Amino acid sequence: MNEFSQLLQITQDLMATVEAQQLQINGMHEQIAALSEAIQGQPSEQKLKDQEAA
Repeated sequence: MNEFSQLLQITQDLMATVEAQQLQINGMHEQIAALSEAIQGQPSEQKLKDQEAA
């Protein structure tokens, strides 16, 4: 395997890792939003809109 092929493989592996981590982060954001809504009694999206308007 030449250097280019090795670099390509490393890059593809890193991209797959980043994509998997992004999916995990997105799932955590959804969980945080749901928990925030349950704790605060209002949708977190509405709170974000209120903060942007202020």
